[in-house]
Amino acid sequence: MISSGKSILLRNRRDGDIFKPLKSNGTKKLKEYFIDNKVPREIRDIIPLIALGKEIVWIVGNKISDNYKVTDNTKNVLKISCILEKK
Repeated sequence: MISSGKSILLRNRRDGDIFKPLKSNGTKKLKEYFIDNKVPREIRDIIPLIALGKEIVWIVGNKISDNYKVTDNTKNVLKISCILEKK
């Protein structure tokens, strides 16, 4: 559990998910992010997401949230690796 009291979750997308892509100025609906990045509709529901509460931290295999990037002021880092197996 993170000191903020929120649990780190591995989950799939949910209606209304919002994401702040790395190096972006604003947030974007996860659905719009997938459309803009041409992620095939048939795999959008199976892409794993790392979330902190309701906030998307990392779209596994894609981008991290700009809110969680490592900077010169970062004091703690949690390294998460994911190896996707192909069927």
